[in-house]
Amino acid sequence: MSDGSCCNWLRRLLRSFYKSPVIRTACVMLIVIVTIHHLTLISDSTSNREDVPVAVLPVAPTISPLEQIRKANYISGVEQTTGLSATGHITDWKEAEPNSNLIYLYSAYLDKRKSGSPSVRLIVIVKKKTKVAECTYWSASNKIETRSGQVKLIKENWALPYSAGFVICPMPSFGTEDPLARVGVTTKKGTQAVLEHSLRVEDTTTRTMIGEMSVCVKPLHYEFNRALWLVEFIEMYKLLGADHFIFYNHTVGPDVEVVLRHYMQKGSVEVLPWSLPVKTKTDIRTEGIFASLNDCNLRSVNHFPLTAMVDIDEFIIPRKDENLLETIQRLGPSYSAYIFKNVFFYLYWENDTALHDYLNTEENIQGKFFGPDSHMPYLLTQTKTRRLNTPHKHTVRSKYIARPEKCIEVGNHFVWDYARNMNFWELFQLAVGRSALNVPESEGLTQHYRICEYGGFECLKQPNHVDRTAHRYMPGLVEAVAAECSQMFPGLLACPVAPPLGSPCDRVQSYLTSDRVQSYLTSDRVQSYLTSDRVQSYLTSDRVMLVS
Repeated sequence: MSDGSCCNWLRRLLRSFYKSPVIRTACVMLIVIVTIHHLTLISDSTSNREDVPVAVLPVAPTISPLEQIRKANYISGVEQTTGLSATGHITDWKEAEPNSNLIYLYSAYLDKRKSGSPSVRLIVIVKKKTKVAECTYWSASNKIETRSGQVKLIKENWALPYSAGFVICPMPSFGTEDPLARVGVTTKKGTQAVLEHSLRVEDTTTRTMIGEMSVCVKPLHYEFNRALWLVEFIEMYKLLGADHFIFYNHTVGPDVEVVLRHYMQKGSVEVLPWSLPVKTKTDIRTEGIFASLNDCNLRSVNHFPLTAMVDIDEFIIPRKDENLLETIQRLGPSYSAYIFKNVFFYLYWENDTALHDYLNTEENIQGKFFGPDSHMPYLLTQTKTRRLNTPHKHTVRSKYIARPEKCIEVGNHFVWDYARNMNFWELFQLAVGRSALNVPESEGLTQHYRICEYGGFECLKQPNHVDRTAHRYMPGLVEAVAAECSQMFPGLLACPVAPPLGSPCDRVQSYLTSDRVQSYLTSDRVQSYLTSDRVQSYLTSDRVMLVS
């Protein structure tokens, strides 16, 4: 083919591409399919490649120390499924009415925090616009009573079909000699709930204090398996004054399961089942987070005077005091919640070398704590010290410490509703909108360690500086992490290396190979379009054949 005819051929191809939407669509689909196929081949070739010839591979390969630990500890569901945890009875999601898909129940509490209106407060997931017609009560002697109840949606629900919420049931007439034992709900007037679909009622008024501060964390999900970061999270918050951690398990990986079992045996962690009954992000906000936070808050009532509402990658770091208990005490006891501004420490920024220098002193701290051949532990709070100059405003991505007995409805970044059974000064604070204290930056910040929130690397271009406030906890944190990891993973003397963070490019590949994209490409709609007479007629037309 001559150069002239080749150029003409290219011109006709480009002209056909720009003029025809059918050709454009077909080309885009072809590119996507070829890309996915190519990535799959790369993945297969990488996973199937062997660096050792087959002939020298052992017939019965030995199991690594890490795999032995995982195998010994990994059982379907790390959480307790029956009996009592430190803060109450263990429960899981159940349908209020069989096969209705309208209301799902998790827990129920006798709640006397609102002055003059004691009630039974149920943590639920509810299909929007669903109303509760009846609350059914069972006494200790199995007497039955029904009363009208109401649904209250938790405010942060977005425009999704289901929302976390409360069902508020008025108190039944049972006396103290035959107290309330269980409660269930129905959506039809004049109907009675089924005992098997009811909940045990927790009496928050008869509890005793068991600690100074609990930590509530949204449900663990996506097979979360960063064992070292979880250990760092627990040990750092212990240094900050926490003594109990409440986790909800949707899905975790084998290394994290080892960690959770270890701390459960020590009594500082409880892990509750979280068999989410609806689809996350499509039916309800992420993992039903607001149901878990409010359940955790109610579990903490009269067990802990303070509760920190945070995520695994968030650390509320005081600036003037050694721990958060001292900060809260100095800020004053009259507030119902203490809100700390959020500031990002992006993980794509460079690593700080201070941890490396500390571990590799003449005393050889790394070899002493983690073993002679160990890798340096990648501790978030000690490795990532570059942050944005300007934190977010209060209530925007902020995290907080609550007084659970004074907070009726808690959210992700602040408290929505407060109790009214307060003294005069507390009522005055509430009246002027000051029941929560917006903690000044000089007192403390929520240090949030994550990748760019909108993908890519543009976030790194914002004004920033190095902030080593968390480094004052380095000696105690390193020693605690080393001690716990060596107990949990004795064959390693350290916690396993976490999976790679990935990059925006990995996100694209993950999206192209996701079930959603694959389902779309193989859907009847796409296949019908590609095989339609219109597309086939065009692809076999003289115009296209001439180009080919």
